[in-house]
Amino acid sequence: MPHLEESIRRKDASYWVVGLASNLCQELGLTQEATIDALDPQTGVRPNALELDMKRRLLWIIFSTETVLAHSLDRPSAFACIFDYTDLQLVEPVDDAYISKDGIVAGCPPTMKMRIAVHFLSMRFGSYTWPGDRSQKTIKIHGSGLDEVWIKGRFNTMIIFLYRPSSQIPNPSLTAARICFEACAFNVRMHRNQVATKSADLSRMWTQPLFMAPNTIVWAISYPEIRKDHSKSIVENHIMQAQECTVAAAERWPGSKPLWSCTKASSAHASRLMIPM
Repeated sequence: MPHLEESIRRKDASYWVVGLASNLCQELGLTQEATIDALDPQTGVRPNALELDMKRRLLWIIFSTETVLAHSLDRPSAFACIFDYTDLQLVEPVDDAYISKDGIVAGCPPTMKMRIAVHFLSMRFGSYTWPGDRSQKTIKIHGSGLDEVWIKGRFNTMIIFLYRPSSQIPNPSLTAARICFEACAFNVRMHRNQVATKSADLSRMWTQPLFMAPNTIVWAISYPEIRKDHSKSIVENHIMQAQECTVAAAERWPGSKPLWSCTKASSAHASRLMIPM
């Protein structure tokens, strides 16, 4: 596949590889509950509970990753068409130890990490129901950093996706720029704190919203009104904090160094745009 080999040498390689995995899932029937639970034509036996949950996990991991990449890169999703829609059940919100070939162990407690995973998978379909007691102001899991700040950071990322320039809305309004600036400023501070406290896994998915923030800030200050609202020192401080985080990301993921260079270029461009106040 020459087109795939060429794309792998580019920065969007992950989009094409995950897209290929998505197409394979569709061809193998992993997107439909009736198909994964069907009788094996050779043995005449239905999959057991463990096999069903593993199939669901495989599909949901690929589905979630593909939709995020498509949205981040402003590309079409492999699940965009109505006939590509999946009716697969979500994964079981319990630890692996409680899932056996005979089924889910009766009375086993759901784990918070799996409930969070199920929650964010559900959000792909527009469901924003938070599992558990919404009156709790802070949720912490073994010092993982999954607290109210982290949840707001994820919400801000979705807000930026909705309001930043895209092929559907190439020229967002001033209000959209203000919303994006505030969301990015919060997320930059959050990322910096995560790096300083080592409370986040510096995964490739973690780097995407990080690199998105300074670029979006530079776009936002292209509006004169945004430049009037925020001084040059404040804007430069936001981008400087993002640069500190990108250094840590580049150490963990050497392939992200070109994006670190882009962040430096964003800083230089922001300095040229801003007027000292």
